[in-house]
Amino acid sequence: MTIHKNRNITSRLKAIIMIAFLFLISGIFSSGCKKSEDYKTESNDVLAKVYDKKLTKNDIDIEYIKNISKEDSLNLVHSFIEHWIRKELLAHNAKKYINNKKEIERLVEDYEKSLLVEAFQKQYIQENLDTNITKKQMKEFYDENKENFHLDHSIVRFLYAKIDAKEKGIDKFYENWNNNRYNLVYRYGSKKSKKYFLKTKKWYDLKEMKKEIPHFLYKKDRKYEVQKNVNGYEYFLKVLETRYNGEIVPLSLIKDKLKVLIIEKRKSHLIDDYIEKLYKKEINNNNIKIYK
Repeated sequence: MTIHKNRNITSRLKAIIMIAFLFLISGIFSSGCKKSEDYKTESNDVLAKVYDKKLTKNDIDIEYIKNISKEDSLNLVHSFIEHWIRKELLAHNAKKYINNKKEIERLVEDYEKSLLVEAFQKQYIQENLDTNITKKQMKEFYDENKENFHLDHSIVRFLYAKIDAKEKGIDKFYENWNNNRYNLVYRYGSKKSKKYFLKTKKWYDLKEMKKEIPHFLYKKDRKYEVQKNVNGYEYFLKVLETRYNGEIVPLSLIKDKLKVLIIEKRKSHLIDDYIEKLYKKEINNNNIKIYK
């Protein structure tokens, strides 16, 4: 009998929650509702009550649940209601055991101030922050802080091409290669090479580079150039720059990170500057008193 009775109670609870959910997603409290406010009663709006605390439909974020299935929505509403009930019960019960209520009030006041300050700072930053970062500003910030950025693996910038020695126009490619005419080198090499890496500004993992080029071309120097004819192919390799593990990270690889750091620094300066101006203003207006 007890089990059967509990099942009935559970079924009723689910039915109540379903009714609440249906009211929640219906047009009863939407902008298109035509019913007079006089017909709305407290019982229609209240989903749960713990002592004198009430949970209403307006306390539930409709946007959060309207794009999911009815079953999932029901589960979320149910979970929200149950969580709210338990939280209110705990808060109500805690009041009986806490003796130092003044300390709680102080903490609440401090927390409220923190929320107000945080909301104000966020809005002030949105309205006043300069998010434009020039190349010069980026370079200056990098130069001032580059000692904080170190590589965790070795990297290299290089050019490489493998071209059939009989390919038409290869003599001109030789000339452009030796005279560092990289646009012309790329234009020809990207079409005629069997394999190529011809982007001058791109960094590669040094280990990956070793895998991509023939072993007879590689040297341990930071910067070098090799040209060889092997088995009917012309091999061209030009190592432009090498940076080893533990050395400074190139600017081009951390631009996004630097942008974030610059913006965060500006935010901090913006707030600090505002506080100092506000302080001086209120001191002059005699709204600040310091008693010794």
